[in-house]
Amino acid sequence: MSTGLSKQSPAEAAIRSLETNGMYVDSLPVKYAPMANRWLSTALVYSRTCKQADKLAKCTAASFQRALCLSATYGIAIDGKQGYLIPYADVATFMPSYIGLLNAVRRGGIKDAFARIVKRGDHFDLSCVNGKFNCEYRPAIFDRGEMVGVFCTIIFDDDRTITEYMDKSEIDKVRN
Repeated sequence: MSTGLSKQSPAEAAIRSLETNGMYVDSLPVKYAPMANRWLSTALVYSRTCKQADKLAKCTAASFQRALCLSATYGIAIDGKQGYLIPYADVATFMPSYIGLLNAVRRGGIKDAFARIVKRGDHFDLSCVNGKFNCEYRPAIFDRGEMVGVFCTIIFDDDRTITEYMDKSEIDKVRN
């Protein structure tokens, strides 16, 4: 005889627990608190429909709670666009996407951020005058050649900029 009750998935158990004790709403940035239920529903739908749904179903409710609270702290939704749930054994781990990180930093005083790969045929000049970096970059139209490095520029709301550059050997050291 069936009671009609189905066993909750770990994601559902984590969400119900967070809703009950209010911990999730407390970890959301203030302006997102009114959207807590929608945020949780989005994460639940994602956990059921993503490519990793079978593996996520085996993760612990506690790991879902940590992942949900971390996503709330950053203000990045777990929706498969801004953020993801990645299963590692029985642990659901929050992973922000590049788009989610950019959206989060734009809310915190950054106007824009971008990174580019520099190839041998590109025009790239990075100079520093009185502690202020100036970056000039024009990608080659044809035959760009092999990668020689990468750079990232961050533009703040007050138009200050920071540019960082890594050559290929520095990148290889980090990779290995």
